[in-house]
Amino acid sequence: MNRLSGKLTYANVMATVAATAVAGDGRPDLRGELMGLFGDKWEPATGVLIDTRYGGRHGDWSGNASRTVNSIHYLMEVTPDSGAEPFRCECEEPPLMVFQAPPPGRKVRMECIPSKRKAKFDRHDPAISKKAQEAAARDAYSTELHGPPEGREDPPK
Repeated sequence: MNRLSGKLTYANVMATVAATAVAGDGRPDLRGELMGLFGDKWEPATGVLIDTRYGGRHGDWSGNASRTVNSIHYLMEVTPDSGAEPFRCECEEPPLMVFQAPPPGRKVRMECIPSKRKAKFDRHDPAISKKAQEAAARDAYSTELHGPPEGREDPPK
């Protein structure tokens, strides 16, 4: 049962925020509590990229004649963590995010509503964050640049 069953007030929301467990990154994990108030509850899942389509929706061969020009759609095989039946659905890039598409066959974290066969990418997954991947590449380069030489002999004097 949701702790906020009843009137949605600022005091109720703030009380739930204060009482909610903190996620691994230090922010309150509000997905289960507050998001249930505004619609269906998204649950964690794992997804694998099957195919990518540019332009229209999968199965719509109109290409750029569709409503959204130059949009990218990802056909994903989604497996809910709850043990519900896996399903395939079409997902779009998360809005307002520097998104890195996963390579085909790689597992990524997702959120889904199994009863509606809907899914979306989990914005907190570093595997789909271009910024996180660029930061990791910079750190690796910095480590190589400032680290000791490996397997090399000192030059003769």
